[in-house]
Amino acid sequence: NGLRVVFASSEDSTLPLMMASPSIERGEVIEVGDITDEQAVDYLLGHNVPKERAVDAVATITGGRLIRLNNYRSRYAKFATNAQYRKLFDVGTNGTLIDLKLKKDDRFFKALIKFGRMHTDEAKRLLTPDQLAELLKR
Repeated sequence: NGLRVVFASSEDSTLPLMMASPSIERGEVIEVGDITDEQAVDYLLGHNVPKERAVDAVATITGGRLIRLNNYRSRYAKFATNAQYRKLFDVGTNGTLIDLKLKKDDRFFKALIKFGRMHTDEAKRLLTPDQLAELLKR
């Protein structure tokens, strides 16, 4: 057979689905959490991201989330500034908010703007279960 390594990036649904599979008995799950902001900046600096952009990216785009750091590292050079990079995500976020029929003065929308990103627990607090379910489908 051989060895298969599977990496899954998810906050909620992927791990429980994998654990429910009978195939999981033949494997091992190792959960890796976020890294600190300092470690995240060091990671980006180690991949030749300029310090000013690395510090700003961790504060406003990636945090210590590994998938976001990797995506930023591989794409940042295509954008002259982090503000231009953020616009890529603003378009997707705006489309999702429109699809959910959330208004600009909605608490969820305000939190996205204020914090630049949002944890699932915060979304659960601000959205109805139906809105959250629709958002998590995307």
